[in-house]
Amino acid sequence: MTSADGSPERPKLVATVTVRPDSTAAELSAQLGEIPAGMRFIDCFGDRALVLVYGPPGVAPSDVVAAVIASAGLAVWDR
Repeated sequence: MTSADGSPERPKLVATVTVRPDSTAAELSAQLGEIPAGMRFIDCFGDRALVLVYGPPGVAPSDVVAAVIASAGLAVWDR
């Protein structure tokens, strides 16, 4: 598969599902349906809004979580 500029497309490193108060089962189902085949549940975080983190097999869970943290603009994640 190639991207719009013709370069090879990289496999998706991370997929997230966010469950917020008052979200519906249909909304959750739609998000889960967008997760690429083969992704595995890695971790979750949050309090009122729960974020479920999925990543591909063969990628270290710490790398997947680091990608989520970076995409959220967080510098540090202290578990």
